[in-house]
Amino acid sequence: MKTLSAITLIICLHALCIFFLVHKENQIIKVKRDIQQHQKQINALQEKIAEAHYKLSQLHTPELVQKFAQEKLHMQPIHLKEVKNYDA
Repeated sequence: MKTLSAITLIICLHALCIFFLVHKENQIIKVKRDIQQHQKQINALQEKIAEAHYKLSQLHTPELVQKFAQEKLHMQPIHLKEVKNYDA
């Protein structure tokens, strides 16, 4: 009788170990899936950052700055003869 209960106990322990192994593998798969999703988000954000840097560099071209100054700020370009020198 003792051997039957010992065998039953061993089988139950093995079944419990198998259950925990499967549970652990499922948790690992879930974490890997989350990591992949976060990597996709990081890549998308990096692309947006690169696009924003490109747009910002486009805004710093002298032609656009001059056009903005003339149209929005109503500034006019100055000529060299209009510049005065001041000696300190």
